[in-house]
Amino acid sequence: RGIAADRGYLPFHLLRGYQHLGLAEEEARGGRDADARHAAALDDFSTALAIDPDSWEARFGRGVVRMNLGVGRIESGQSPDELYQAALEDLDAAAARAPEPAAVWKHSAGLRLNWATARGRKGEDVAALFEQAVASFARVAELRPEDEQPWIGCGLARANWAAMLLEREKPVPEELFVAAE
Repeated sequence: RGIAADRGYLPFHLLRGYQHLGLAEEEARGGRDADARHAAALDDFSTALAIDPDSWEARFGRGVVRMNLGVGRIESGQSPDELYQAALEDLDAAAARAPEPAAVWKHSAGLRLNWATARGRKGEDVAALFEQAVASFARVAELRPEDEQPWIGCGLARANWAAMLLEREKPVPEELFVAAE
């Protein structure tokens, strides 16, 4: 009865959504099908947003779920574009509202890098996505200069971008070889 009474309570859906998300990620790491858990998390985060459209926690959670589902599509040979676009919209909206946006930007940067790499392998022009990934990682580094991950991510995005251009026998912009400040 308590759970039924809590269904309109924002924290209930956030907590349950994050619980489903954590279990889905654990299942995926173990090589098991996590679609049902991801679907449950997506439902909880969407319900939380219906209760409070300004909830950055719900937007962040839903963005991460959509990002994870997009990775699954890539692994099965399908296009992640629709899910990745929706994930970026959620993550960008969450970052604009979050009291500590660095964690949100880190996910957003990683998503942009993964998407650029996946689309680039299909021969698409992904310069804008790589630029966004570099800018997002740089933003995280600015917010958390002691965190080494955004510096590594920025370098990885630049290296992947340069390698893709070289494979296509295109000139590599000099700024890709300049160290991040």
